[in-house]
Amino acid sequence: MKKHSDIQILIERADRLIRLKATGTAKEFAVKLGISRETLFRLLKYLREMDMPIKYCRNRRAYYYE
Repeated sequence: MKKHSDIQILIERADRLIRLKATGTAKEFAVKLGISRETLFRLLKYLREMDMPIKYCRNRRAYYYE
């Protein structure tokens, strides 16, 4: 299991990529974060449960904040 600080760093990296509109598809986003797609989906679910309004745009093929 990852340490709390590792998870915090992962969340900060994901947040930065979302804000920069540089996530790409789920597969690309996961690669950029160094995690599997399944782990990415768990991370996104967790962040959404923490009231972060993360959405996916099929046209831009990227995640963004609503």
